[in-house]
Amino acid sequence: MTGTVLGISSPAYLVGLLGILLLGFKADIVPVSGYVPFSVSPVDWLWHLALPWTVLAVLSAAVYTRMVRSEMLETLDEDYVRTARAAGLSERRVLANHVLRSISVPILTYFALDLGGLLGGAVITEKGFSIQGLGALLMDAVGATDVQLVMGVTLVAAVAIIGMNLLADIVVAAIDPRV
Repeated sequence: MTGTVLGISSPAYLVGLLGILLLGFKADIVPVSGYVPFSVSPVDWLWHLALPWTVLAVLSAAVYTRMVRSEMLETLDEDYVRTARAAGLSERRVLANHVLRSISVPILTYFALDLGGLLGGAVITEKGFSIQGLGALLMDAVGATDVQLVMGVTLVAAVAIIGMNLLADIVVAAIDPRV
């Protein structure tokens, strides 16, 4: 629980700087900046993006860990779970067929809504790791007061969020037709 609280409360730039310091400079495991296109070298592309992806994953994993834990604790006290156990189902089957299916709906919904926050975190992460992506393009456009480019990037982000919400709604309806 302490790790999840630290992960939730840590800003993206702090986790990025700590990753650069510990994994890039001290341990010299990963490159700390730059970008190699996938078409040039898929291995170098993956290697240069490992640390930025890890930073974004650590921040998101803390939220999802906390959410899954609270949903599991709440769902395990439901009547239908007690009924399934009383019917003689194994604990594994109760968890797989009843509990995980039930908690997947709010988690998928939150994941779709989290895309906007992930795009915001990617802006900071891209700047911290000197990666020229959509977030860096947005920051450069804001600095240059290029309103059309800011609107274009915002439109792309909005379409991505709407698309993820639509996809999440379709998946949730397939998992739980009552929704």
